[in-house]
Amino acid sequence: MNLKNTILITFIIFGIITGSAKGLRAQSDCDNFTISEAKQNFSKGNFDVTITLLENCLPNFKEQRQTVEASEILALTYLELENENMVRKYIGKVLEYMPNYQPSLDAPPRYSQLVELIKQTGAVQISSVSKRSENLYEAPATVMVITGEELQKRGYTCLETFFSDLPGFEVSRTYGVNFSNIYQRGYRSNNTERTLFLVDGVEENSLWSNTAFISRQYSLTNIEQVEIVYGPASTMYGANALVGVVNVITKNPFTMLNNKPFSAIVDLGYASYNTRFADVTLSGGNNKFAISTTIRHYSSDEHDLSEYSEYNYDTAYYYSIDYKKLLGVHLAEGNTNFNNTPYYNVVGDSAMLTDLGEYKARQSDVQSMLDTVNGEPIGYSNYSNYWLFNTKVAVSDFKLGFQFWTYKQGGTNNFNDNNEAGADNGSLWIPTQSFFYVQYDKNITDNFSVMNLAQFRTTEVDKGSTAVFLLNYSNGGRGPSSLIVDKPAIWLTQYYYQVSKQFRNEFKLLYSNTRVSLVGGLEIRNSTLQRDYFKAYAESVIDTAFNSYNQRTSYTIYDRGSYTVTDVGIYAQGTYKLTDELKLTVGGRYDYNEMNVGGGYGGILNPRFAAVYTYNKLILKAVYGQAFQNASSWARYSTNPNRQLRNDSIAPEKVTNYELTGFYKHNDNLFFDVSLYKALYRDVVGTAIVINPQTGSTTGRHQSIGTQNILGLQANITFRQPLWSIYANYTYTNGVKVIDEDVIDETISEGDDREQIIGDIPKHHINIGGNIILLEKLNINLRMNYIGERPIGKGTSVPQNPGLEGHPNAFPQVFIVNTAITYEFPRNISVQLVGNNILNAEYFDPGVRTADGVLNSYRTPQPGINFTIRLLYKY
Repeated sequence: MNLKNTILITFIIFGIITGSAKGLRAQSDCDNFTISEAKQNFSKGNFDVTITLLENCLPNFKEQRQTVEASEILALTYLELENENMVRKYIGKVLEYMPNYQPSLDAPPRYSQLVELIKQTGAVQISSVSKRSENLYEAPATVMVITGEELQKRGYTCLETFFSDLPGFEVSRTYGVNFSNIYQRGYRSNNTERTLFLVDGVEENSLWSNTAFISRQYSLTNIEQVEIVYGPASTMYGANALVGVVNVITKNPFTMLNNKPFSAIVDLGYASYNTRFADVTLSGGNNKFAISTTIRHYSSDEHDLSEYSEYNYDTAYYYSIDYKKLLGVHLAEGNTNFNNTPYYNVVGDSAMLTDLGEYKARQSDVQSMLDTVNGEPIGYSNYSNYWLFNTKVAVSDFKLGFQFWTYKQGGTNNFNDNNEAGADNGSLWIPTQSFFYVQYDKNITDNFSVMNLAQFRTTEVDKGSTAVFLLNYSNGGRGPSSLIVDKPAIWLTQYYYQVSKQFRNEFKLLYSNTRVSLVGGLEIRNSTLQRDYFKAYAESVIDTAFNSYNQRTSYTIYDRGSYTVTDVGIYAQGTYKLTDELKLTVGGRYDYNEMNVGGGYGGILNPRFAAVYTYNKLILKAVYGQAFQNASSWARYSTNPNRQLRNDSIAPEKVTNYELTGFYKHNDNLFFDVSLYKALYRDVVGTAIVINPQTGSTTGRHQSIGTQNILGLQANITFRQPLWSIYANYTYTNGVKVIDEDVIDETISEGDDREQIIGDIPKHHINIGGNIILLEKLNINLRMNYIGERPIGKGTSVPQNPGLEGHPNAFPQVFIVNTAITYEFPRNISVQLVGNNILNAEYFDPGVRTADGVLNSYRTPQPGINFTIRLLYKY
């Protein structure tokens, strides 16, 4: 090798080594000095140098704070270069790590405007999926967010109403007891018990029944946003997040103040059916201490259903009853009770009702409809009265919260006039709940934080809750043995009481940097749960019985007293950014359950796996998850005349869910998403009709009865412009329930098909809505709901529902139109006119539970056209 070539090669090697060293030094020098140097170049107008320094270092910063600060400088640099696309990119980067980021007071106005715009339309942050703040579109689940502002513009006067406009939800409103049943992702249940409902992360489902009483008691003035998680969520929440989670995020007291010492939001309204409501949220404080208080009252006389045959208490009904067929008796050997009565003729081993016996039974039933009960004549009536009080205190890293709500709702509509009296006669249901919590949330470093949430919760059915029910000859409350001794049909008032309590503590650790996010926690619950209701025919008897049970030191399994349950849950979830485009999430939770009376489900592990791929404007998600639902005290121990057997050994329900989601954001104004899922439910709990070993007759019992397989699709599209916007969503649901071959059910004959369509759930459901602003101050909102045919009857999971006239196999399709018109006056005062069902369509929601038309109503007529006028004020 000659000298010339040797020198050349030497220089090449030296250059490579020097370049490599320089590159390594550049990576190792990506620290606070780099950011300081970038700031100096920015202030001197050396924008190219600033960009080169920071973009080379951005992937290599070790601290989250450095990534945020560098992204902020880059955004401001590109703003000077008038490259808005890059400004938006780096503002999005800032908000990814700091969702509550606020620009400094001396920031350029355009920069501050873009930050607020991107907060609203871009990097929406949620916390309900992974128990940490993350981008809505990149969370490892299908999620929707509805803001408090959207709730107001659409004219919702209560939280429950907005579920009708969401994809993946079906609502059956009875305006009684639970007010409505809300079914998520095609799972038709006895109550709203498979969706976990939270307020600021505190569970609201009843401790005793798992029911979420999502009704008209919840405040709207105090809502920041509502986060809806679709699909199983036991990895984070443990039991009872079987089909999804709804988390109501209330307003932060500091944010409400907005540098003022005091703020107020007032919502007052009057509506059809003498409906009145007042919803007020007040806040006060300074930059170190803030408190907010919310009070809500809602009351209504409800719409009158007395024009419908099953609610009119008409004595003509009893002249259509064949009492001779109904009250005929097959005599057991030696039975002579029917030999000497004018009401029966004995022929062989049968006792046949005479004309006099038929007259006596019918007249007894007729007379019951002419009675006065609890001071009022028998007739249809229904009313409601709701109260809520909520307060929240924020001091430094601590937050304290308290909430109490109660409501009184007529119980008539769940049943019919041949079973239950009206609300004015005393048929009322009064659920009551309260919670108190203390939360400590501390950022130890830029990357590491801890949280501890301690709470105490009480759920109860107030002892003033009553069922005024009818014992007569046509509904089976009176029988042949009653007739021969001249027992009349009577109305009985039965009082109910249930109270359950729980202490829960959750400790959570969170670590995150530019590549990795880890969350883990330990949750402990200690619950005192009641078995069955205390039931009595006088309120004072309930007090005496309950106190005596509390004084006892031991209980048998069939007592109505309380038992204790201990639950321990350990969870962890990690997200790793494999590349700038691909995120992988792996999580799992182990739950252990023990009951002091023996049993409990022991231990259950539920995993979650997800991959999120981002390519330009497209985001793709693949999610696998499992969850379980623990049987409630209501499912285990509660009885009624049609369900006389308890079952203390019900296994937890389990679900495995597979999901694919695609999200495409064309720009800040147009975006859409579609999700396809398959959910496989095992050990589904339902009511089977079995032989009562004590009586030999048939009765109901809750037990594991089989499986449910649900295939579904959800799609959403949103298009926004400065003065108008429109959204649409579509839901497809195809669900099948299969009763196991070894399950004995007296309603299923040999050879019957045990595969059933899931009842009350339409295959197709479409919602469309939009806003338009006219004359700067006038906002017009229009919403339309199309609900396809809802299958019922033979071959479905609600086989006893007789259906509507001319529609025995399905409730017909429904098209409903609602509107809200809002005018903004000066001084933050708005007036809104809300019109619901403005086409005055007559339609019915299917009945709940068995919906057999005998005990439980098979349909509930829905209100025709109705209006609300409301006044809103913000300070």
